[in-house]
Amino acid sequence: MTYRELYESGKTRLSAAGIAEAELDARLLLEAACQISQHTLLVHGDTVAPPDAERCYRNYIGRREQRIPLQYILGSCEFMGLPFIVGPEVLIPRPDSEILVETALLHLGGGESILDICSGSGCIILSCLYHQSGLRGTAIDISPQALCIARRNEEKIKTLARARGHAGWMDVDWMEADVFAVWDVAAGHPLTTQQFDIIVANPPYIKSDELPKLMPEVYGHEPLMALDGGADGLRFYQRIIDRYSQYLLPGGRLLFEIGHDQAQAVTALLAAAGYYDICVIKDLAGNDRVVCGIIPCNEM
Repeated sequence: MTYRELYESGKTRLSAAGIAEAELDARLLLEAACQISQHTLLVHGDTVAPPDAERCYRNYIGRREQRIPLQYILGSCEFMGLPFIVGPEVLIPRPDSEILVETALLHLGGGESILDICSGSGCIILSCLYHQSGLRGTAIDISPQALCIARRNEEKIKTLARARGHAGWMDVDWMEADVFAVWDVAAGHPLTTQQFDIIVANPPYIKSDELPKLMPEVYGHEPLMALDGGADGLRFYQRIIDRYSQYLLPGGRLLFEIGHDQAQAVTALLAAAGYYDICVIKDLAGNDRVVCGIIPCNEM
C-alpha cells in the first residue's frame, strides 16, 4: 500500500473506534512507523511503503484502537519543548503541568535547591533544571519503575542541555520513597538533613470515585496510583503540607498543581498551616491550575 492509502485506512479505523483525533493520530503513527515527515505524506503519498513499515503501522493502529495512549505507542511526549520518554509506568506529561514549571521558574535564578514530590517521569524537575542552570534537584517517587524512566529522561535531557550549550547542569538525586511513610530520623533518611528553596508537586488529585469516569486512555492505561487522590482528592496535599513543610527553607515556596475545582480547598490547607502570599495561577484555558504559598521565616 502507498503512504496515502495506509493513512486513509488508519484514519478510518481510528474514527470507527471513537478516537476523537483520528486524523492526527493516524498521521503521527504513520510518520513514526514509516520514518517519514508530513511533507513526504503530502508530496510523495503515492510512494509504496516498505513491508516492514506497513506491518509496524498496522500494529500501531491496532494498539491505538484498543485506546492505548498515542504517547505510549510512540514512547515519547513533548513537554516544555523537550522530548521525554514515557511508558505505562508513568503519567503522560500534560501541557497544563507546564504552568507549574513556568511558575517555579519565576522564583528561580540559579543556585537554588528544588524538591519534586511525586516526580513520575521527571518532566517537572528536569524541565526546571534545563531552563534554569545551576539548580540542585531532588525528586521523590514511590515507584521504582517510574524512577527508572526518570533517570533515563535525565540522561536524555542532560545530553540535550550540554549539546545546546546549557552550562551548570547538576544531576538530580532520585529517591524511592513513600510520601505517607514515617521516616526514621535516626536511620539517617536522605531528606532529614536537607532543606529546599522550592518544593513542587503534581500529586494524585482525582477523587477515587471519579476515576472510572476518566477517558479510557487514562483509566485503562495510565498508572492509577498516580491519579487516585483519595475520597476527596486532597489526601496528598494535606500530607505534603503536614510532612514536607519542615524541608522548606525559611521563606521558601511550596507549589502545587491542582484540579480545576480544588483551588479553594488547597488554599485553605496552606493558610491553616501558616503559609502566606498564597496565590492561584490559571492555565491557558482559564482554569485554576497552580497554588503557591510561602512558608514564614519564623516557622523554622
